Amino acid sequence: MSAVEPLHPLAGLMPAPLPGPDPLRLGLPRRELVQVTARHGADPTGLGFALPGPGESAETAGITALWMQPRGWLLSAPWDGEGALLTRAAPLAPAAALVDQSHGRCTIRLAGAKSRAVLAKLCRIDLHPRIFGPGRVAATQVAHLACLLHQAEPEAFELIVFSTLAANLLDALASAAAEYGYAPG
Repeated sequence: MSAVEPLHPLAGLMPAPLPGPDPLRLGLPRRELVQVTARHGADPTGLGFALPGPGESAETAGITALWMQPRGWLLSAPWDGEGALLTRAAPLAPAAALVDQSHGRCTIRLAGAKSRAVLAKLCRIDLHPRIFGPGRVAATQVAHLACLLHQAEPEAFELIVFSTLAANLLDALASAAAEYGYAPG
């Protein structure tokens, strides 16, 4: 029998709060993640909403669909038990391959008025609100790490990375946010 996994791959690795003039919130939301890849010529339906187009996200009933690549999406939902999101995504199976990524990837949340400025230090995409606003998604490098960047709210971003690289990204975010300060949240 294997050991029980922590609530988040970075549990216990959150940097100590750093006071500052405009502190950001660094969070470690536990998410279930399912990768959806449409079969050739198929149109995956069955979740109650259309899967989003390039650079977009869509949300309903607690599931957020993030566009990753042509014919590919990542479904994200708050942790509800092992395999719960995969079960909810089952109606897509006739038209798509479904792969649970909940243990292979993890989510880091960055929120606050200066979150965009912090990310601008670490990635090359245009983060101006007219270009990259709430609901936008980009597969890009952040701190030289492959990342799926999602602007979840006007001042909040979720970064989805491979679990084995997440500690490096968390450290980079904390370093980039040091001038503003940060706290868990």
